[in-house]
Amino acid sequence: MLMTRGSVVNGRWEGPAKEGTLRLGGAIVVILAAGAASAGYWLLAAVVLAALLGAAATRLPDPGETPIEHAVVAFSRLALIVVYAIAFGSYVFPAQSKLAAAGFVLAVVLAGTLGVRVPDFVKRFLTALLLVAGLVLVTLCVVVAPVTTASGIGAPNLPGIVVATLMIFPFLRPAGRTNAGWRALATGSAAMLITFAALYQLGSLRLGLSVTSMRDLLAAADADALQPLLTVIVVLATVPAALAEFGAVRDRLGRTGSAGAGVLAAAAALVPPVAVLLAAGLGGVTELLLGVRDDGRVLVGWIPAGTPIVGSRLADGRRFREAPLPERFRVPRVPVPDVWHGTSTLRRIADDEWSSVWWFFGGDGVFTGWYVNLEVPVGRTGTGLDRIDGILDLAVDPDGSWCWKDEDEAEAAVDAGRLTAAQLVRLRAEGERCAALAEARAYPFDGTGVDFRPDVDWPRPELPRGLV
Repeated sequence: MLMTRGSVVNGRWEGPAKEGTLRLGGAIVVILAAGAASAGYWLLAAVVLAALLGAAATRLPDPGETPIEHAVVAFSRLALIVVYAIAFGSYVFPAQSKLAAAGFVLAVVLAGTLGVRVPDFVKRFLTALLLVAGLVLVTLCVVVAPVTTASGIGAPNLPGIVVATLMIFPFLRPAGRTNAGWRALATGSAAMLITFAALYQLGSLRLGLSVTSMRDLLAAADADALQPLLTVIVVLATVPAALAEFGAVRDRLGRTGSAGAGVLAAAAALVPPVAVLLAAGLGGVTELLLGVRDDGRVLVGWIPAGTPIVGSRLADGRRFREAPLPERFRVPRVPVPDVWHGTSTLRRIADDEWSSVWWFFGGDGVFTGWYVNLEVPVGRTGTGLDRIDGILDLAVDPDGSWCWKDEDEAEAAVDAGRLTAAQLVRLRAEGERCAALAEARAYPFDGTGVDFRPDVDWPRPELPRGLV
């Protein structure tokens, strides 16, 4: 399972696919009002553009792992949490909406810091519930005569359409890479139907008057009895969506401080919804631009226990460590089909670094430590990176302490001509560089990825045909 700069071919690092619909459901009550205020009846065109942009985004790699890329992703995800907080406060506690929005943020940060995550089966249930709720809303709006008759759609308001597209885009960008393009279009189609129904029933002016215009929509459709149900749906949509986004931030940064929680709470209470939506949109577009400029330098892969791999044996049939040390690098080796035994690993490989860093996870999914596999980069082939094992390695404990591994084998490899003395010097220098990062608790030893969980929908990786 290969990821480029954090993106996965058969899945996604940041979260399961079910979060895409939750992302939209948690914000639809806010973005419809803000979008209608900006674009009028042309809000529908903005939804179409945002859906197409979301589908196109699935073709681009995610931002990488530099500090600025981490900051951009964290900013855009945290802005989404503020949007959910505003929706929660406005619909669940309208009399104290600002205080409720701030409390929502603090509760989400506390729960996320304690490791609370929404199970996948709950996400599936909520996704189905939100789709049914959307279908009911569309049906009510269409079968009941509208309270507002449009005097005319008017000429396109291009700046307003652009602003509305920017505000909507982050919520139509799917989480996950499995069938992501189709899921983006499906989520966009649902958003188009709901937008059409809302505009048909209320008109753009009334829809854009208030962030709580969805309550007016139910009243206009003679469905006031559903107002309590709307409140429940807002809770069920916003809380899991916010927890998912906070989990994505923690997975990237490893930690989120209390000072950050205070800033988010203040933003939820004081910043207008349109400004927060624009901030989230700008953050999402910046993520795309970082992906466009990606050069594919860093690859990340998930190797679960039992993954088929290309192993090697000595030509006489013995395993590598069954031979005495002086023979291990003098007897020719042959490639053989094998499987990865023991712990599952998340691996990071950079083209220009003489190492790859592995995150080890036990059978229960708990992080157990890092392993720095020192390697001589050779280049790329049609199936991936081509590297020579540098024999010398580092083991890094969760607390940042480290030790060399296989120093005797590295010396034997040089004696046998398997490595040159110059290569070993370069490999040791790379190991010392990584050791310094571990001691400083700097990336990649800063906690990034230690909470990683693979998407349950990811298929088991397979070797390309003809590789062995």
